[in-house]
Amino acid sequence: MPLSSLLFSKKNKLIKLLTYSYCFFSLFTMMFCIVNNDSRPLISKEMFNRVTIWGSQNSLLVQKIGYKLAQFAKYDKSSWYMDDLEIRTFSKRSFSPVIQMLDKFASDGSVVGVLDYPGMVPDYYFFDESFDRKIIPLISIEKLQLLKLKLNFLLVSPDFLGVDFPNYMILAEINNWRLFIYDQ
Repeated sequence: MPLSSLLFSKKNKLIKLLTYSYCFFSLFTMMFCIVNNDSRPLISKEMFNRVTIWGSQNSLLVQKIGYKLAQFAKYDKSSWYMDDLEIRTFSKRSFSPVIQMLDKFASDGSVVGVLDYPGMVPDYYFFDESFDRKIIPLISIEKLQLLKLKLNFLLVSPDFLGVDFPNYMILAEINNWRLFIYDQ
């Protein structure tokens, strides 16, 4: 943007040409990043296909533009048409069934311990929609045993598959993730 003042300069045609090319490449980069956003796809092939269909009925130019641009879209579905769970787990789809399992059993306001190696599981996946669920990341079995606070639920990653938890009863298992409930 600071260089855009050169667009209105009438002094040098080379500077104007460089400015126009700079603006063109900036716009191209911006559009490519929006179309292929890896965390939240805002534009998808589906949207370009809709533009193509609309263009076939209204404008041949719009139809051709939609058809040509559809090949640059990386994703088939945009975040505008995804549900909350799909958006949360877009970067790591394997967590989707685990979150569904947790949501099925854990109520709002419950305390859930997530046992996994440090930095492996983002804890924000496991919050419920109202953020009433308390998530406690646990990085070792020793930390679980030292924890004075009783957990309502314990979610254990596949890395701790052979480990038993004496004060907890298993509720469900999916993709080697196990969900336990505190058994008094």
